[in-house]
Amino acid sequence: VLFIPLTVPGDIAQVRVTRSEKRYAEAELVSLAKPSTLRVNPPCAVFGKCGGCSWQMLPYELQWKTKWQGGQHALKKRLLDAQVPADLFPAESPYGYRNRIQLRVEGGKAGFFARKSHDLVVANRCEIAQEPINAMIPDLTRRKATPERQKVEIEVLENGQVRETWNERHGAAGFRQVHSAQNLHLRSWISQHVTDTGPVLDLFGGDANLSRNVANRVSRVDVVDLGVPKQRDAELPEHVHFYRY
Repeated sequence: VLFIPLTVPGDIAQVRVTRSEKRYAEAELVSLAKPSTLRVNPPCAVFGKCGGCSWQMLPYELQWKTKWQGGQHALKKRLLDAQVPADLFPAESPYGYRNRIQLRVEGGKAGFFARKSHDLVVANRCEIAQEPINAMIPDLTRRKATPERQKVEIEVLENGQVRETWNERHGAAGFRQVHSAQNLHLRSWISQHVTDTGPVLDLFGGDANLSRNVANRVSRVDVVDLGVPKQRDAELPEHVHFYRY
């Protein structure tokens, strides 16, 4: 099996093997001799250079199908092949959805890490981010024109406010799924399927993002993650407990 980022089923391409293991190898795309008919044009000006998105050249339908099959494969490998129909919630749009991104700001320029490096790829906007986030980027470069590289996480909160967190770990100010519409689907699904009084164990729970809708009707919620929120949401009941592991 040969894994080749930025290629599409049906491509005829020249590639360079970069890593070889017993059962698989990895390669990088050198040139396309004949592009696949499945290819679409990525809207992002820095796609392929930025280390973020990897699948903008794939139609969303194929992205969804591949991710769904990958999830099923991972479960089967661990003998967790569920014999029940799954509730499926494809996204309405693959662009303009992210409620949180991380940028590096250096010398009056903002951008993202290049693929497999810490080189800065300058970007004036992110096509998968919500527009209030993109509107902040020019202001960042004016306010932070220092030569030292800094990290900023920009997030659109559920009340519509935009929050900046500088030089902290990922999700330090709290965490929820980055696709706001899909996050609501997840919360609703969990709310429908938690039918008893608990206790509820919310693993990799961030700031109780997915369990908060059931918190008021269960006896206890234990939220476990790599870190705990720097500030507890005042709307959460006292029987919601946070643990760092």
